[in-house]
Amino acid sequence: MILRIFLCFLITLASSAQALDWNVFVEPRGDLKKCFLENVSPRVLSKLTGGVPEKKGLRKKAKKAYKACSEFILSPNENNKTAKDSSSSLGKRTIKSYLGTAPLYEMVNHDNKINLIFFNGGPGWWGNLNSKNFLIRERKRFFKRGANVYLFPNKEKEKMSFDDRMEDDHINRIRALIKEVRSFNKYPIFLAGISRGAVSVGAFIAKYGEEVDGAILLSGVYYNERITKRNSYSMQEVIGSKPLTPILIIHHENDGCKICEPHSVQDFFDDIETSQKKLSWISGGGSSGSPHGPFHHHGYEDVEHLAVDELIKWASVER
Repeated sequence: MILRIFLCFLITLASSAQALDWNVFVEPRGDLKKCFLENVSPRVLSKLTGGVPEKKGLRKKAKKAYKACSEFILSPNENNKTAKDSSSSLGKRTIKSYLGTAPLYEMVNHDNKINLIFFNGGPGWWGNLNSKNFLIRERKRFFKRGANVYLFPNKEKEKMSFDDRMEDDHINRIRALIKEVRSFNKYPIFLAGISRGAVSVGAFIAKYGEEVDGAILLSGVYYNERITKRNSYSMQEVIGSKPLTPILIIHHENDGCKICEPHSVQDFFDDIETSQKKLSWISGGGSSGSPHGPFHHHGYEDVEHLAVDELIKWASVER
């Protein structure tokens, strides 16, 4: 009898876990995402993208959010249809000998009229599509808005320093990818870097700005009078006052990263000697994580769509 009760308990538990469609947490949109974020934090939601979590606490929170947001969750048939409809937006990893041993990730549709080469912040990127960096987690949104997306990799599967981003080898690898994209695509090419990724963009356009159609600096590194050890990597030092290509700066007005302070962004923008420049301030959103991390104003938490809109609108204008 005891064994039978125990088996019934296990069957009930398994059925409960299976009844919850964990796929709904992978990339929620619209009202469903809004509802989830009313019930769990952005950090918890990000941890639910990889399927059934091992930790009991996370499963409990997921089930609570799932139940609270059931009215926004599609039926299995509708979910399958959505998956089929979005299959064309999936990209591919490709090893390019001229880039190194880490894969380039590309999302290309011949109907898209913009090419965006993305540079991740922090230690760079070497293939992890579950990275919560703004450019990685929003890649599909950029793609659906009409942009071909290329996630630029580190040369190897190891961290990239500030100095690495300034090296000729790094710049030449960027140049080689641009050349390849130009060989099969006539549409404009823009480099976009967030946080430390802006250093990669800045270092390239300081030498070869004429070879791209524009540069986008998101939450970039700027001069700081109090924290001077990073000033040599600031946009003021790396790019200077006479950029060789049009520039869009996107920055949150409450960015809490110490080397990305908003007042210094404004100073840099004011000093740029070109008419082909734009500064877009983002406001609002969340700040649940570290001021230097992806889930804070630095990474446009909860206002990702505003940053995407600003970038796509600017890149879509003929020059």
